[in-house]
Amino acid sequence: MNWEDMRKKYPECRDEMPEEREKAFVGDCYRLYEKEGFNKKFWSNGGDFKQYHGKAFSVIGRTPIYDGNNRGADLECLPMWQIRFEDGTEISAYPDEVIPSEMKDAGCPTKYFA
Repeated sequence: MNWEDMRKKYPECRDEMPEEREKAFVGDCYRLYEKEGFNKKFWSNGGDFKQYHGKAFSVIGRTPIYDGNNRGADLECLPMWQIRFEDGTEISAYPDEVIPSEMKDAGCPTKYFA
């Protein structure tokens, strides 16, 4: 599957999807992004976590759907990944903060690409 296949499989807007279909959509997004791979360095378009721009990180796992009992995110915010920086700080990161193609599309400076 590629992004063109995704557009065919999910022609409707995400906010029009029933919950189970949106979960399937998010799962497919995760698979495509993870197939591409993660950047070696973090960057955030919105200026969040500026102290971590250009810092290495490790991916802990996918951010789960918030269920009221653990850390997580609302379904509409996913896909995101839990990442850990070398100082031990953990955050949930969006694709445009850790996936090279999305970072480029968001205007990430070339100095942040390994």
